[in-house]
Amino acid sequence: MSLLVQSGYYISPTASGDFTVSCSFKPVAVLIYAARGSLAGTGADIVWTFSTLDTTTNNRSVSFTSRNNTSVPSGSINGSLVSGETETGYVTVLPDPANPVNTFNADASVVGFSANAFKIHYYTSTQYYLNYVALGGDVVSSSFWYSLPPTSNGTLTLSNPGFQPDLGFVYNAVDSTALPQHPINYDVRHLIGWSSGSSGSYSAMRIKSAASPTSASSVQKTNMMYGILGDSGIIREANFSGFTSTGYTLNYTKTDGTQPYFMYGALKGGKYWVSSFTGSTVTGNQSITDCPFTPKFVIIQSACNASSTNVISSGSFAFGWGQSSTTQSAASVWSHNAIVSGTVTSQSSAYTQSAIINAQSRYRGLGNVANLTAMTSNGLNWQTVDSLSREYIYVAFGDSTSAVTPSTPTVFSILYSFD
Repeated sequence: MSLLVQSGYYISPTASGDFTVSCSFKPVAVLIYAARGSLAGTGADIVWTFSTLDTTTNNRSVSFTSRNNTSVPSGSINGSLVSGETETGYVTVLPDPANPVNTFNADASVVGFSANAFKIHYYTSTQYYLNYVALGGDVVSSSFWYSLPPTSNGTLTLSNPGFQPDLGFVYNAVDSTALPQHPINYDVRHLIGWSSGSSGSYSAMRIKSAASPTSASSVQKTNMMYGILGDSGIIREANFSGFTSTGYTLNYTKTDGTQPYFMYGALKGGKYWVSSFTGSTVTGNQSITDCPFTPKFVIIQSACNASSTNVISSGSFAFGWGQSSTTQSAASVWSHNAIVSGTVTSQSSAYTQSAIINAQSRYRGLGNVANLTAMTSNGLNWQTVDSLSREYIYVAFGDSTSAVTPSTPTVFSILYSFD
């Protein structure tokens, strides 16, 4: 089964109205992410969004912002400078770092898909660079929905897809008890987790709206699919139990009795692989060779730390995707673990459609950058520039090797007659 993929970026318009993104095929599903407004480089404020869309009503978006504080007194309250957003009908909703509780930047809804484009209606006129990947071809179905976690440990079945997926993923920005949740002063509780049928992997980040006792933390696990950070570390966590005929099941091993919403997605058709690797400490080419097929597209994410199940006392998250050595993009966000007067407390980086698939922000600059050099028959090659050994989660998208079941042939007969 052929999976069609087109990735790229677009700049949101300067005026409200419909905005068309051209595509070489009719999309079935589109994923969008952004970390800040500029085309490339680092900046102080965090502005992050991760959006999924497949119809005019089945659209989900999570986003958050954290404004850099270099002048607040030590130990003061961050207040509305940390904010999040959870939306069920809008995409690319970005809170304004200068006024995050009351102001949208680049909020939009989907108008629809056509044979060679997808169309988004923008309500605001702030320009942002937004990275997208459109999926089509023989992708049979896609679904993006939301759920409440259980109040006690046990299984949770996510059945809204209505089909057996080949890839499942979960995503979150804040602990929202109502949907849609417009920009509000919340602790950021960011999560993206994946599974292609075996175990699961996630990266999570937390930025607290109050400066004390800590204001940021992060964690990454490659044996769990879902995890949310709080004051006491991981407060909710679940592993992947398996796909079902209508969705997939999570097994919660840690809960805190609360039920804030989270988003989840499913894709059926094509072939998918979720795995992880440790980055080389030597500058140069590194081959990742555990994928059972040749990828057409890869996503790479990281909590920017060495392989560990421990919660780290700073907020870090790097995310990027690519099709080739010339079609790739990266973004990352970083937040200090304490609000200290005169220091950088939040930072983001963005490299849009450049030769970079992974860029990691940290205090006073990038921790490392890496670029995708080639897809191979069993994974990918990337060129890394990093002296630290970090763990990366990657998601590979490819063509399915399963045969398409032919339709039942029409039966007819011919009668010959000879005189």
